[in-house]
Amino acid sequence: MLIGLLLALLGLLAAPNVILARTDKLKPFLKSVEPYETALGACATVVGLYVVATSLIGLRWLIAAPLVWTGRVATGVGLTALGVVLGVGIIKKVVGLVRKDAVEKVGRLSFELAPYQTWLGIAGMVVGITYVVLWFGRPI
Repeated sequence: MLIGLLLALLGLLAAPNVILARTDKLKPFLKSVEPYETALGACATVVGLYVVATSLIGLRWLIAAPLVWTGRVATGVGLTALGVVLGVGIIKKVVGLVRKDAVEKVGRLSFELAPYQTWLGIAGMVVGITYVVLWFGRPI
């Protein structure tokens, strides 16, 4: 359930203009979370890769609970994609410590992903909220 909430939060951070166009009630919340955007993005990349890997290892859940398994895979992919988009600053710093020439490649990747940031954010909010709903609706 926490990964769904994290994905919804990252989606909110990736597409703030869409939300703020409809309501200004979330503006103080977005201002308070904004300094942690890159750190959340870098952590979400690691968590997303872990979720995808464990979901692929646990393929038996595809038969037992296909909606939950599909939601988990979609959540992992969304976390990874939004984590890369939002965590580019930290990724550049870490990669720059190892290889100086790779920083340019990370910058190019960021430039290529930038047009999709809003759509990834909207998809992240939808998939994250759907995953939380599926989590509460699962059989015990």
